[in-house]
Amino acid sequence: MGEEAQPVYWAVAIQRDRWLRKSGFMKKSDSTSGRTAVNNEGKDTAIALLIALVVMYGSLALLLHFFGINRMGASKLDDLITVDVIHEDQTKSTYTNNVFPAPQMTDKVYIHVPLPKMRWVPSAVLCFPVYNSYVQVFSSENRRIFSAGTREMQNGVFPGHMLIEAPIPEECWGKEVTVLIQPLKENTTSVVYGVYAVQAKQVVWYPVLLNSQLTFMLLLYLFLNSVLLLSLTVILRIRGDSATDGILLMSFCAIAALWAMGYTNLIYLCSTNTALCAYGEYYLLYPMLPLLTGYMSCQNIRKAFKRYFRALTAVLAVVSAAVWAYSILVDQKAVVTFLPVYRLLIIISVLSGGIVIVSTRYRRDASRKLQSIGLLVTFALLCLEMLRSFIVGHAGERISDYPAIAETNLMLPIVVVFVSSMSVSYLSRFVRTRELERENTTLENLATQDALTGIPNRLFLVQAMQDMEDRKIRNYAIFFLDTNNLKKVNDEYGHKAGDQMLQLVGRALRESFDGRAGFFGRYGGDEFVACAYNPKDADKITACFQGIIDRANAAGYLPFPVSAAVGVEIHAEEDTRTTSQVLKAADDKMYENKKAMKGATNVR
Repeated sequence: MGEEAQPVYWAVAIQRDRWLRKSGFMKKSDSTSGRTAVNNEGKDTAIALLIALVVMYGSLALLLHFFGINRMGASKLDDLITVDVIHEDQTKSTYTNNVFPAPQMTDKVYIHVPLPKMRWVPSAVLCFPVYNSYVQVFSSENRRIFSAGTREMQNGVFPGHMLIEAPIPEECWGKEVTVLIQPLKENTTSVVYGVYAVQAKQVVWYPVLLNSQLTFMLLLYLFLNSVLLLSLTVILRIRGDSATDGILLMSFCAIAALWAMGYTNLIYLCSTNTALCAYGEYYLLYPMLPLLTGYMSCQNIRKAFKRYFRALTAVLAVVSAAVWAYSILVDQKAVVTFLPVYRLLIIISVLSGGIVIVSTRYRRDASRKLQSIGLLVTFALLCLEMLRSFIVGHAGERISDYPAIAETNLMLPIVVVFVSSMSVSYLSRFVRTRELERENTTLENLATQDALTGIPNRLFLVQAMQDMEDRKIRNYAIFFLDTNNLKKVNDEYGHKAGDQMLQLVGRALRESFDGRAGFFGRYGGDEFVACAYNPKDADKITACFQGIIDRANAAGYLPFPVSAAVGVEIHAEEDTRTTSQVLKAADDKMYENKKAMKGATNVR
């Protein structure tokens, strides 16, 4: 920036800072150096988004409560269940509720489900979820009325999560049915819950009944919201905006929501493919981590952290791709077999992200605080879930005395907390960034626009000519204009009339460049500078400018004639002069033109 442009810049900076303080974007203690301090730093945006989420969830809950699936014909039977576990040595363990120790592969679990007539449901189907098991349902006469998992067991295929839908014959009401569960792998189900008799025509909605309507709408909302935001970030990226981190994060959120739907069996609402529904959650688990660590590597963090997350992302991506490929081509069970190692990678990734965000230098930013809280809560819930799983797996016979521990599962809260905190944090930061970009654009316009004429000022002209030097533009024409008789007009007609004359010259210059490549602006006082990137346009621009001035004079726009001396200098391809030298040559030609005009009229 040239020394002559500095006073103009600092004058605009002072006015800008006054506007910022008045608007609440700058504290009174901040200087006029142009460094702004946002008071709430995105806090208001984060709070507004959180309130919007709460209102959305509450509205969905009320809507579903009054008009939802709780009006379907179904009867819950969990409170009637008793369990017998027959061990390999033919000894039997009996439990009076639906919770029992995790069975071994050699055990047989008999679930006794009474069907009292007072809970009769017409055309009923017995529904409940199981995990990794071969299931048969028998009537009280020991007649098998349903089986699932036989083919999978014979082929040695891991069936994963399955929803059992066993039709109940009418003669079974008033008696009981027995469900035989034979584990196909260790660590199978240790609790049978969500046992319902559902009308056959409404059985498709059983996954919602199993998980609650709010859970269904919550996960559906998270998924649709993530897909919508992913589409937005992709569009922004195509347009050239920096939205790579948003694409990674929203892809992670969308996949996480889908994974949660598979984990809670809600995926059965979307597909009748049992294999897809049973295995979907395992396949979806693997791409989530590379997306998350990739998002972390795009953040404004220390270079060492960036390198760490990029390396971690590369490792996770290779591992995930290898597991996928092996599962698809060789052994479908690989996505499950590798889970213990992958759980460790999940903990490392989440813990690493938490350490980075908590230790980052942006602690005052509201979105960063929300992100930090979300990661810490997620990590705490993960630890609690691991502890709960350990207790369930090692409590043995005593687990039936603590049904709350066995029935509670923290994976859904983990997903909801993590996805919500990350997406809301990103949205808060995204919105605030857009606000700051608009503010910066406004400030740039204030700093580079002439307040009187409405065209660019000297600062803009200096920057534009420097940009020409940097881009090595060789062919162009520079105009130097000086308005005649400004002092005389100010003395005889007043400064308002002088301002109107300068405004007319500025408007004529702007209209002369309409549709032509180049730039123009007020250089200072009564001087104007312009540049045409096509030197062939020089004569047309000059003629157009003079024509506009002549028409204004003929129409009596002002009570005195307006004129301007113009100097034009052409810079050709082989010319070695700088833009400053060409501008000086155009200035010299302007003075020659002014002298020539003095011979005809009295101009100054």
